[in-house]
Amino acid sequence: MSWKPLWSEYDRLLFHPFGVGAILSLTVTVVATWIWASPVLAAFEILIVLAAVVYLAMYLLIPRVTIADETLRYRSIVGVTRSWPLKNATSAALVADLVADWGSRAARPDAIDRGYGRNLFVFGADGRRLFRLMGSGWSMAQLEQIAAALPAAEVDDIAQRLDDAALEKRHPRSLRWAELHPMAYSLPIALLFVVLIFVIGYFAIGPGSPGFFPGSAG
Repeated sequence: MSWKPLWSEYDRLLFHPFGVGAILSLTVTVVATWIWASPVLAAFEILIVLAAVVYLAMYLLIPRVTIADETLRYRSIVGVTRSWPLKNATSAALVADLVADWGSRAARPDAIDRGYGRNLFVFGADGRRLFRLMGSGWSMAQLEQIAAALPAAEVDDIAQRLDDAALEKRHPRSLRWAELHPMAYSLPIALLFVVLIFVIGYFAIGPGSPGFFPGSAG
């Protein structure tokens, strides 16, 4: 048995107003860079977009969870595969709507329907998390099927809305540091990416160019 994310779940996110806004913003950025800065830098941005598309395609086409020969295999979002004896998955938590403490989804009645908060946590005998499936890439039916396919696992089916603190109290070590502090984890990565874009742009445009915007030459 194997399971992989559903495109039908992802397209709801991509064609949500936020997804459409992100696509339009990226398009405007690439066009503006091509016209006012450098075709080389714009080509670099296009390569990043194409790499993201290829990654998404691989993410959707390759199974993430496989159960075969009494072995449980999980493939992470970065392509690393881990495996355990199936009997080692001794517990699981199926959460219908996990609300991050730092977010504002608690005021959104459509959160469960859109699937932003549904999660499946699978734990080993020592209580340590083996893996987590989250977000709108998975249907609730899929998560229920995976939980039911773990014969040794006692499944905690949590239908009510739950925040990070309540989940940690109920299932210690279910969330990692980066998941509990997403801003502290993602902000340095975002800043590093911005610096990388500017550095590449500087060398692509060259010191003698008119700069990133018209009239910026000194």
